[in-house]
Amino acid sequence: MLSDIKKIRWKNMKRKEKIFVIGTISWIIITLILILFFYLSNYARILNYPKIFDKYILINIENIKIYRPNLFMYKSLSKVPNATKWAKYEFMIILALITVPYIIFCLPIKWIPKDISHGSARWGTFDDLGLSGFLIPNTAAKAFELNLLEESGVVLGEVDGRLIKDNGKTHILLSAPTRTGKGVSVIIPTLVDSWKDSVLVLDIKGENYQMTAGWRQKQFNNTIFKFSPLSVDSCSFNPMREVRYLTPDEIDDAKTIAQIIVIDEGASDPFWGLAGSDLATTLILYELYKGKGEANLSSVVKFITDPSGPLEDRLKKLINRPIFNPNKDKEILEKLLSIYTSKSDQEQIKKGIHPFIDRGLADALGKGEKTLQSIVATAKAKLSIFESPNVEKNTSQSDFRILDLMAADKPISLYIVVPPGQIQPLAPLLRILIIQCVQLLTPEMDYAGNSNKIKFKHRLLMLLDEFPAIGKMEILEKAIGFVAGYGMKMMLVVQSLDQLNKIYTENNMFMGNCQVQVFYTANDNKTAEYISKTIGQETIVTKNYSSDGGFFSKKSISVSKSGRDLIKPDEMRRFPLDKILLLVGGKPPIKSNKVLFFKDKRFKDKVKLPINPTVHMQKELELQEGK
Repeated sequence: MLSDIKKIRWKNMKRKEKIFVIGTISWIIITLILILFFYLSNYARILNYPKIFDKYILINIENIKIYRPNLFMYKSLSKVPNATKWAKYEFMIILALITVPYIIFCLPIKWIPKDISHGSARWGTFDDLGLSGFLIPNTAAKAFELNLLEESGVVLGEVDGRLIKDNGKTHILLSAPTRTGKGVSVIIPTLVDSWKDSVLVLDIKGENYQMTAGWRQKQFNNTIFKFSPLSVDSCSFNPMREVRYLTPDEIDDAKTIAQIIVIDEGASDPFWGLAGSDLATTLILYELYKGKGEANLSSVVKFITDPSGPLEDRLKKLINRPIFNPNKDKEILEKLLSIYTSKSDQEQIKKGIHPFIDRGLADALGKGEKTLQSIVATAKAKLSIFESPNVEKNTSQSDFRILDLMAADKPISLYIVVPPGQIQPLAPLLRILIIQCVQLLTPEMDYAGNSNKIKFKHRLLMLLDEFPAIGKMEILEKAIGFVAGYGMKMMLVVQSLDQLNKIYTENNMFMGNCQVQVFYTANDNKTAEYISKTIGQETIVTKNYSSDGGFFSKKSISVSKSGRDLIKPDEMRRFPLDKILLLVGGKPPIKSNKVLFFKDKRFKDKVKLPINPTVHMQKELELQEGK
């Protein structure tokens, strides 16, 4: 019984405690041996080094003689007849009886092979938090080093008083049910402690802005922007300002905006959404060319809802009509001629007609009056949010450009603040901003020079809290496999895997491309089962003892092996609320403590630092030439 208690106590000791115990015993043994050497040498010196001791000399340097410890046995047994001749053997036997068990006791467990016939899963330790190389899935075989003990990065948790931080070229998925502390334990500590580069925060309720913007502005030298489309104190962002006007990308950029706003992913008949987005694409480009690059989505809505006459009649007046003056607008003429190279297109351009816009108008009118009315109704309904006075004001111009997030002189902290009750109507606008970040911040790579054509000055953390709530973003799902190479790091926060799978299906690309997965106590079976299955099983060896009875009975031992889930789904649902579970590529699963900023002296004095109330209204950035 006592032996079992000692085994349990040793097993439960931390690694540092075990090292201390073994080290202490080692120094005691070494000290005793040194004392014995000194005693024997001093004893021989007092006796004037008798010749009978010469056979026990270990070292003899200039009359300094050090004797073997078995001299002690000889001295002790000298009065016992015929005993001294066995002294050297007896000492070696005693020494072996002391040291051999000790050496075996001190052997690291990892040197002893462990049975893994039914699974090799194990819990990670502090030592597993260091560097480990692995490959990012679905990309070229380029190795990335991941160290969870960096001084900077995303704060994930704490082990033995040391913060766990991920600063690698990897993405993070955080699954945390509502009211489990993801904001106070991950988001806020990250924003005030260890991520000093640019950040885009999807900030439902605006709590993160209030808590962290002041510190980031004053201590991290960040430029702060709060984009809250329905608020009077929001900065301005015009999605149409990001359309690459007068370039080969203008159609795709306009089409992206139109499709995000108009197309309904859950519609039973996709025709109306596609037709509506085609019309919206045409009108977006029309407004841009009419305003020579200056237009906004409210102007598109106003064109559709103009009461001066039926839309069909107004569209007819635009067909085959010049949208610019080819004699005066030489730059527009030259650039369009370089983009559209067919003979028919160039003939139209020389007359001041944009060929794509003209074809789009003709296509809309060719669908018939009733069909056109239905298409217009679809587009109008989806664009109605831009009729709100605050949304119109906040999207009429831009206080920052997407490229500024990574290319401005100072890092930018962009907080996208949305009241929970307004997520659904504002979701298309939020998706546009996020997808434009992905598209515009991933330029063509210059492989010959092994660098980006655009030199970015800062990394960008896209911290998307509750991101499934703003709807499906296929472009984001596909982009997660390559944006890390451009200095972008994503942290995707969901309430559960079930919530993620309902929008992106179980075969989504987010799971395979988030090398760091953080789980709080699971509230749903899907998440709990995924964790249990992903971690795997450990091998359990069971010994059964049996006998046929009686004092002199024969006893037998049978050994059975089986696999057991390292953590079962029901255990994950009962996972302690103050703990988190880390699944990291190339490492065993790690249990970690939650970090609570309001109880931690490392963070609590950094929150709610006052911010200049007008800073997000000022255009602090010098926009690059040509923006």
